[in-house]
Amino acid sequence: TNKNLKKLVEKGKFREDLYYRLNVIHFELPPLRERKEDIPYIVECIINKNNKKINKNIKGFTKEYINKLKERKWKGNIRELENVVVRSMVFCRDSILSLTDLNFLEEEKETKENLDNDFDRKLKEIIKTYVRNGNIKNFEENIEKTILKTVLEETKYNLSKAADILGINRGTLRKKIKQFNLI
Repeated sequence: TNKNLKKLVEKGKFREDLYYRLNVIHFELPPLRERKEDIPYIVECIINKNNKKINKNIKGFTKEYINKLKERKWKGNIRELENVVVRSMVFCRDSILSLTDLNFLEEEKETKENLDNDFDRKLKEIIKTYVRNGNIKNFEENIEKTILKTVLEETKYNLSKAADILGINRGTLRKKIKQFNLI
């Protein structure tokens, strides 16, 4: 796990007896972003593991490919790396992974930046309208109501999931649902 179980035991959020049962051998594995020198070896393992699954015969990778992977922060650690490598394997047209097989990373970055810029611009215009009309409180309530409604719809009105996504407890969520007349 990526959680500190000892601290969770101290806080009473993890059973002490289970902690000692699981903690036979303890070792620290730093996040991928702190051990980028491991990336080539991990990529090799990912290729070997997935070649047959996706019907490919990738034999290796270029230095530029690995250097590009080393530039990333890898917040999702090995799982994120595996997803990126497998996706690049799918795009690969020969037997060596190269920089061009990672083009989708740049496209995703540009798309996110464009969406963020577009969102910021539209949000500023909406805020200016509310400010000019002198009813910023209505704006805050409308934003909160829209967020709640969207999360509820996306979770198919599963209150536990919605509350978890919103970072509030179910009781607070029920009050807000009633306040905004959402059900």
